[in-house]
Amino acid sequence: MILSSNLTNGYSAHPATMADLPGVVQLINACATVETGAATTPDAKREDWLNADLPLATHTWIVRAPGGAPAAYIELWHREAYAQFYAWSRVHPDHATPAIGHYLAGWLNTRLADQTSAHNRTLLLNSGADAVTGDAVREVLKGYGYRLTASMIYMGILLDAPPDHPEQPAGITLRTYAPGDDRRAVQDMLQEAFAGVRHDVPGAVRQWMRQALRHTDFDPALWFLATTVTGSTETITGAALCSIRCRDGQNQGWISELGVHPAWRRRGIGQALLREAFGAFYARGINTIGLQVDANNPTGAHQLYARAGMVVTRRFYTFERESRA
Repeated sequence: MILSSNLTNGYSAHPATMADLPGVVQLINACATVETGAATTPDAKREDWLNADLPLATHTWIVRAPGGAPAAYIELWHREAYAQFYAWSRVHPDHATPAIGHYLAGWLNTRLADQTSAHNRTLLLNSGADAVTGDAVREVLKGYGYRLTASMIYMGILLDAPPDHPEQPAGITLRTYAPGDDRRAVQDMLQEAFAGVRHDVPGAVRQWMRQALRHTDFDPALWFLATTVTGSTETITGAALCSIRCRDGQNQGWISELGVHPAWRRRGIGQALLREAFGAFYARGINTIGLQVDANNPTGAHQLYARAGMVVTRRFYTFERESRA
């Protein structure tokens, strides 16, 4: 395999094997420490590496620093059903240089050139570039034909006093998630809430639900639902699905998903769910809370969070390239 950019002296690179799992997990978690605080586990990453859409020998690449520790990692998922590829990469904060960025982009470009398909192919590239390094990353990828398609905002709040109790909208009741009973209804509601908003492929909500319910940080007492009842039928109108993460050695409240069904928007449901989550975290002694949202979300979600006192802390980017075989 010929790359368009070479590694600097002392660095080496190779495909991942299961023997590399501990080192790659450490790399991912080192990045999470300065990004979202969302650490992964060996079991979760092993599940990814066993997925048929991610053959390790051809679709993963590890860059090692002169001392042998992983400095960067990239994986290329092949979503055959959608003629789409999705690349995900992380570079250790100590090795985040333009040279590494060029090298990974070169590997990706070469890897895609090796693929054969009768269809147009779309590549989504998730980059852990924040607002400081984003310009440099964009310049690297621009040379490979990528364009910026999404900017994710990370927002946070530090509660220095108990938050106000949420005022429940008329006809709406807030409760927590009932494992087993609520899964399908919550999944269907989120699918409607994120339709036309998420830069995702079909089935993404279902996949996210499956992973979230199996994750070690899942706590049904932190999944908040807004419901309404007509006759004997309960309808889920919105949800705030939260968890507790560890960042910089301290627990942080994290709002993984907050969505309101389109038919129930503009009634204060999102604000009520948000403040319900704030109160639950504060009651557990957690006063730092964060979330992420698409900067171009047409529902104005980031404005909702700003009204609740949250401020922008970081930005991350998704790049896309379309090509014809």
